[in-house]
Amino acid sequence: MFGSVNYKITSIFVNKEKDKIINSIEASTDWNFKDESLLGMVHYDDVPLNGELSDLTARFYIKKIDENHITLVFLDLHVM
Repeated sequence: MFGSVNYKITSIFVNKEKDKIINSIEASTDWNFKDESLLGMVHYDDVPLNGELSDLTARFYIKKIDENHITLVFLDLHVM
């Protein structure tokens, strides 16, 4: 009734909307985190599902590992 129920996140590198997706990724460092190792957040809108842009948003923390390394820590996946 509502279409496919088998959704797969697809790579942005093979997506025809690659530039739009990359340009929509936002990094923000103006958060007041209690954990000093958290440097900011990344919002990744329009996560492609089955090769098509979607309303799905992925959020990640930017976390400092040590003086030379940072990583992304998955926070959540949601529809805005």
